[in-house]
Amino acid sequence: MKQFPAFRFNNHTWLEGVALSSVCGLAYYAVFLLQTKLSSLVNFAQGVDLFFAPAGIKLVAFMVAGIWGFWGIAVVGLITAQDVWQTDTMLVHLGNTAIWAGVPYVTYLGLAQLLRLDASLMKLKYWHVLIIALATSLASSLGSNLYQWLVQNRSFDMITSASIAMAVGDFMGIGVFVFALAFIVRKRSHRNTRD
Repeated sequence: MKQFPAFRFNNHTWLEGVALSSVCGLAYYAVFLLQTKLSSLVNFAQGVDLFFAPAGIKLVAFMVAGIWGFWGIAVVGLITAQDVWQTDTMLVHLGNTAIWAGVPYVTYLGLAQLLRLDASLMKLKYWHVLIIALATSLASSLGSNLYQWLVQNRSFDMITSASIAMAVGDFMGIGVFVFALAFIVRKRSHRNTRD
């Protein structure tokens, strides 16, 4: 199977890549700060909101910027993890960030191959968005909550309910931002075919 081009570093120069990483990280951080203002309205448990807009930014960064988006999100995710899980050690934060960013990124990589998406996302359809949002939110929430149980931040009996709540929150956040991305891509595609 041919490698999906958005997952290699050589799609961009290092300077472009660092700029992409920075933009993705800053966008995530801005939406995360906004989420902290809304969190009291949608909070289910520590680190779990029933609507989590930053999950949408995270996935859009992966889709648009590939590996560079992953690094921008991972670096900022490490910073924000310290806000959410304040009593944890740096090693626990690193593991949490690896799971939190890595699981949805790898899930998206597999789905992009399966759905035959290209780096321009011109083949992205609305039903693809539903599949991508559902799969990445389920994989991310289950991976994150299992990790939180392993480091004793969550009890075993909370894994199922916290995973479902987190999946719902991530799905809602992903849906808003990735549907918007799909809408923009489709409009651009229609404009290009008319020209």
